[in-house]
Amino acid sequence: MTVRRRSSAGRSVRGLVRVARWILNAAAALGVAVVLVALIGFLFGVRPVIFVSGSMSPAIGSGSLALTVPVSATDIAVGDVVTTPRAKDGVLVTHRVASIERDAESGRWYMHMQGDANKAADSETYDVTAGAARVVWHAEGWGRAVAALDSLWVAAAAVALVIIAAWPSRRRSRDVHEETPVSAAEAATDRAVGAR
Repeated sequence: MTVRRRSSAGRSVRGLVRVARWILNAAAALGVAVVLVALIGFLFGVRPVIFVSGSMSPAIGSGSLALTVPVSATDIAVGDVVTTPRAKDGVLVTHRVASIERDAESGRWYMHMQGDANKAADSETYDVTAGAARVVWHAEGWGRAVAALDSLWVAAAAVALVIIAAWPSRRRSRDVHEETPVSAAEAATDRAVGAR
């Protein structure tokens, strides 16, 4: 009499595939969420900002992720945290509004800002006649996580997961159900050892 038992390699492959599929499904759900957030952002002008310095600490630390919405010059108030480009190089600056006023002659709006951690206001006067972007939400440390998504290693890991999850199903099925012949004596020995 011959008893057949499943190979442990088959069980290992099945477990690995199950974990890979779970991770892939979670990644797909995350991808859908990212697309939805991007769509909402596009429709409503919501934009992400990653803080690379500690100039807004302790309110918003380095490595934080913030979301901004468009705001007109007339709606900017002292105390708002606002993002606007520097005139000289276009680099975005996100600081707290120290003052804002409309020039009577030109009709243009000018703003001064200062980082919470800075001892003095920014040297630049920002022209916000066309508006700016106000910070409406932020989360500490999330900026680093978002930046990491651009990493080559993260992309490589994602590709590896897709390959594992897409492994041919016939091969998986054959591996999972692979059986090893076992003599009746070996089966009896296994049962006897297990009963001790």
